[in-house]
Amino acid sequence: MSCMLVGYMRVSSAADRHPVDLQRDALVAAGVDHRHLHTDKASGARDDRPGLKACLDYLNPGDTLIMWKLDRLGRSLPHLLTIVTDLKARGIAFRSLTEQMDTTTPHGELLFSLFGALAQYERALTRERVMAGLAAAKRRGRRGGRPPMIDAETLERITAALMAGPARRPSAGPSKCRVRPCSAHLAGSAGPRPPGSEPMPRRAVLSEEQRAALLALPDVKTILVQHWTLSHDDLAVIVRRRRPHNQLGFAIQLCALRYLGRLLRPGELIPAAPLAFVAVQLQVASEVLADYATRGPTRYEQLDALRDVFGFWPLSQPLRTTSLEWLLPIALTTTSGAGLARLLPGECRRQRIIVPGISAVERMVAQALLDAKRHVAEHLTRVVTFLMLAWRHDNSAGLLFPIGMLIVITIAVLLLLMYLMARMHS
Repeated sequence: MSCMLVGYMRVSSAADRHPVDLQRDALVAAGVDHRHLHTDKASGARDDRPGLKACLDYLNPGDTLIMWKLDRLGRSLPHLLTIVTDLKARGIAFRSLTEQMDTTTPHGELLFSLFGALAQYERALTRERVMAGLAAAKRRGRRGGRPPMIDAETLERITAALMAGPARRPSAGPSKCRVRPCSAHLAGSAGPRPPGSEPMPRRAVLSEEQRAALLALPDVKTILVQHWTLSHDDLAVIVRRRRPHNQLGFAIQLCALRYLGRLLRPGELIPAAPLAFVAVQLQVASEVLADYATRGPTRYEQLDALRDVFGFWPLSQPLRTTSLEWLLPIALTTTSGAGLARLLPGECRRQRIIVPGISAVERMVAQALLDAKRHVAEHLTRVVTFLMLAWRHDNSAGLLFPIGMLIVITIAVLLLLMYLMARMHS
């Protein structure tokens, strides 16, 4: 296995007194390829730095992590000890240019061992403080965990009611918890529902065939050429992934986010046509995808990188509200849930919003159709109310005015009914 030098740089801000150029020059002079450099613009006290996370994931056993100065890795001693101990466990060397710390030498190996001893000492101190706190709380009569929802007296009444049989169960008295009857829990069901309380059946907006086809990966060559062709900038980001299978998986995730605008499901089978189309662009074999994301966190770390680098947004509540407002004018012209469901992913792609799952899409379409019905009903009520008020306000024209107004009302209602029927058949 070939060893690789991987560099990490960090500045607290753009105006940091240690510019990133100084660190880059030192790391390149030490033999680090510029393609293997990772950068953060964040405080060293933060543990959730995306550049550091990508750097640690990029390292493999036998590689060497190099940085300009030890405090670039972190200013928190527990976090620093955790990183160094993890590197040692993974068989990764560590070098700090300013402190001349190199774990590939006997002197650096001794420092590595000292770091491990300090980490073990920190864990022992933390455990000792936790145990001492638990013992002190126990002496004062406090117990850990969540507080009980049912006190001892109520529990005794419930137990006595169960033992007495169905006829005596109401004598258990009210409980402080809003729970189902104990007999229903023991029987594994909630028992019969009261009359008129049956749940409303869920409306099926899409058929099973429509659900399967809505967000299916493309396999037509013209669509693949239009939407799944990788640019030079895309390839520059993709080649930073280690190993061909990670590069191929990352590239397919990127293409799926751009078209159809969704995330790949865990274990999803990629059709042969799009898989071969991306593999040819990366000059790798399609079969290597079988080794993708064998390490659990890799998939989620790459998804975070895709969102950060390419600017995709999850469907938050404000964005969901905006999408429903966009759907409403279209829902006023049709009652076809399938048509709305086909339009929604396209709008999400235009705004670089990650398309949610099929069930979420169906719920949004059903909500848009319901809002459209309420909108039409509200306007119908306003028209009829206005005409009725006008009829009552001025009846000076005798019988002809009420008859004329009645005709106008009838025509308005008929027009609205025709409009609603046209929507139902569209």
